Amino acid sequence: MSVVPPPPWHERAVLTRRFGSLTVHALRSGFVSCKEAHRTLSVPDVLRLPAIVLDRRWTEWMPITSYVIEHPEGVFVVDPGQREDTHDASKLDCDEGTRWFYRHQLRLAFRAEERIDRRMQALGLDPERVRGVIVTHRHGDHADALSVLRSEHVYVGAADWPAHQGALVAHWPPAVVPTLVRATGRPFDEIPDSVPVTADGQLSVVLLSGHSPGHLGLVARADDGTRLLFAGDAVFSLAQLHGGVIAGICESPRDARATLRVLERQLRAHPTVLLPAHERDAWTRLDAGRLSHAP
Repeated sequence: MSVVPPPPWHERAVLTRRFGSLTVHALRSGFVSCKEAHRTLSVPDVLRLPAIVLDRRWTEWMPITSYVIEHPEGVFVVDPGQREDTHDASKLDCDEGTRWFYRHQLRLAFRAEERIDRRMQALGLDPERVRGVIVTHRHGDHADALSVLRSEHVYVGAADWPAHQGALVAHWPPAVVPTLVRATGRPFDEIPDSVPVTADGQLSVVLLSGHSPGHLGLVARADDGTRLLFAGDAVFSLAQLHGGVIAGICESPRDARATLRVLERQLRAHPTVLLPAHERDAWTRLDAGRLSHAP
């Protein structure tokens, strides 16, 4: 059995970048490692789950990134991330088979100081005064720390509520009533369905289905016209997007491929910085304000 290397705790855990009236903070909420077949689909669609279970190759440790956006109308959070008990598979709202998958097919690492409310407090932001939280999807590494925030609105894809087949669904705080996002027919650039979440239209929730049925993203339009596209797990990396390769863990391969085509059109047509949740290079692009042009 190969030795599992320790997570790279030495890597940068907080990054702040200003885009005119917007300030974006990338906050690491631990690390995740998964099977290579989980990240990249290389078999027929119907074999994607067996391929993950049988794969003996693990990816490198990937960051779990929460994004906090300071906007003149308030603070918005994209994916609260992990908390101390995210590793406890017994607390997931899912069937036993899915719970087994979570326990045996994923590796998660977390330190208490990485919890989003503590990160925000260190930045001088109040975790109990959040304007909106965008839960891209309800997997534990993205949504589990929702309970430590207080927000006026918590946006969830309607197709992901209250649960969806095969999801590693984290417990939902009973007091939180979600704002459900459905297809609107109102495009944001090349993305067909969007819901503005600020009065000036600078921030919009968008539908990016495939990884989960109601997977969401957030697009922010900076003062200079640059778009910041917070993509969750709609795609794992820019290279994956350029290669037109979907993840093995997507619930709907057809929808995931359609989302990749939408993202590719977005990057070709508009100055866009693509910011997935688990890509280390996304931090470099954010730091440099580097556009994610498709080749």
